[in-house]
Amino acid sequence: MRKPQVFIFGYYGWKNTGDDAMIYAILQELCASIDRAEFAVLSLVPIVIPPQARGRVRFIKPSPVKVLWEILRSSVFIIGGGTHIFDYGVKRRVAKILCRILLLVLFSKVFGKKVYILSNGFGPLTTVWGKTLAKLICRLADHISVRDRESYRVLEMWGFTDKALLTFDPSVLIEPSPEIYGELPESDKKISGISLSPVFEIYYNNRGKDSLLVEKIAKPVNEWLKENPWCEVWLFVFKGKSKDDDVLVTQLLQEQLQPPERVKLISYDPDPTKMLARVAQCHAFIGMRYHSCLFAYLNGIPLLIIDYHPKCRALAEEIELPEYAVISLLEILNGQFQKRLNNLLDSPKNFCATLPVGIARKRAMEGIKGVKIP
Repeated sequence: MRKPQVFIFGYYGWKNTGDDAMIYAILQELCASIDRAEFAVLSLVPIVIPPQARGRVRFIKPSPVKVLWEILRSSVFIIGGGTHIFDYGVKRRVAKILCRILLLVLFSKVFGKKVYILSNGFGPLTTVWGKTLAKLICRLADHISVRDRESYRVLEMWGFTDKALLTFDPSVLIEPSPEIYGELPESDKKISGISLSPVFEIYYNNRGKDSLLVEKIAKPVNEWLKENPWCEVWLFVFKGKSKDDDVLVTQLLQEQLQPPERVKLISYDPDPTKMLARVAQCHAFIGMRYHSCLFAYLNGIPLLIIDYHPKCRALAEEIELPEYAVISLLEILNGQFQKRLNNLLDSPKNFCATLPVGIARKRAMEGIKGVKIP
């Protein structure tokens, strides 16, 4: 008897730790709860998967013909976690994304496939065309789980609560790799982690403003390093060398920090459990990338979120992070970063999330368990 086939759509294989972590967790839990299914994952290159998924996963390179063929072969089509449904940024680019998803969902339903939107973030959706396309996608989907209350409020407003479930980002289900702890030298220094993204280049095609943002961050960090000789800064690349990567903006910050021997660049690692373990070494964290902040939360690290996208504030709301622990791009550009940085490092307890990780994991599990294989 042929085993049930499941096709998982997402932006995998693009050297993004967040996407790596989400698909790792999704496969980990689906393989544990559904022992008879096989999975096809849309991915530019083969990626790290959990041990229990080995031998049950095939990787499908992005190609219209291959994607449609996999949908035909499968009984279930899953749009994996992340923020896929939004109209924020360059309009032509996001319109193309939404139209692509709508066509794939429509194709799936025409051929009688179950469609799950799994642990996604919705929004922002501010345009008429964006809302229209998003509503059509939701109407066609069989089940929708969202990772934050803001996304659930969108579905509630549109009248889709009968098929919607509030869950959590699946990345909270991964565990840090024990291998890393043996690789890291013992240190009595206090480590502050930083994750940046070239937000202005990605969303506004303005690389110069990213450089200005780096300058506004570097100066206060340098002053802090000068005043605290027992401290280090680790710069994390959560999006490796690829489209819209963090490499150049992180290297730019590294070049501006002094002294260089107390600044360490943590390169992208395709194994998300190893990145999680490296974040665990930090005593405080300043994060722009969504999953860098989520990793800090998982490790109970005092956190300052740089709010470059509405999903950042949605995450802060979910993990019950104090409002003061979120700083906007405008506040940084206006010179307010130094005060917030000093407060983070002098009063770290004021920058701790209060949602128990166990509750977040329970919610994430509920979302994945909602997937039913015919």
